[in-house]
Amino acid sequence: MKKQLYTIITGLLALLIGLSACKKTESYAKQRKAEKAAWEAYVANNGLDLRGTDPATRQADSVYCFSQAAPWPENLYFMTPSGAYLRLEADDPNATSPQLGNTIILRYKSYDLEGVMFGQNTFEREGMVIVYTPGNGSPSVGLNEALAYLHHGSRAQVLIDSKLGNSTQYNAVVTLRFELTSITVTR
Repeated sequence: MKKQLYTIITGLLALLIGLSACKKTESYAKQRKAEKAAWEAYVANNGLDLRGTDPATRQADSVYCFSQAAPWPENLYFMTPSGAYLRLEADDPNATSPQLGNTIILRYKSYDLEGVMFGQNTFEREGMVIVYTPGNGSPSVGLNEALAYLHHGSRAQVLIDSKLGNSTQYNAVVTLRFELTSITVTR
């Protein structure tokens, strides 16, 4: 009898400890809703001029943006086809652009929209080394697509919604702002 009572009490204690350790998490839908609200507030608070969002004017927006000398105005961003937003800070259109199979070394800092740093590799000797394959989603869909608009030596800001690859990389449903501080394109 004592043994059964001890087993029951131990089981109940384990259950109570397990239940108290569980914390309630928001559903993905609620997290995406919060992410979209944070994005809208960020756009409004920073007066962002988002170009390329309307298919009818996308080509004209592309011409407008890429005819601007870098650095682009602080609030000017061009939307890539998947939905990442790019702002050039330094760019030489005559420099080598990424091509299929090129090795690209990226140095970056990433932040959420509130300015909290998520990651960086600016202190690493090598940076992030990738073999460029357009459309493969490495290192994320948004960054991969933004690379197509950049050149060796470019610096850029890239705003990337979590659906473009960051939720698996950072396990968070937040839009990230990448400061690409150095891009090296090798053949």
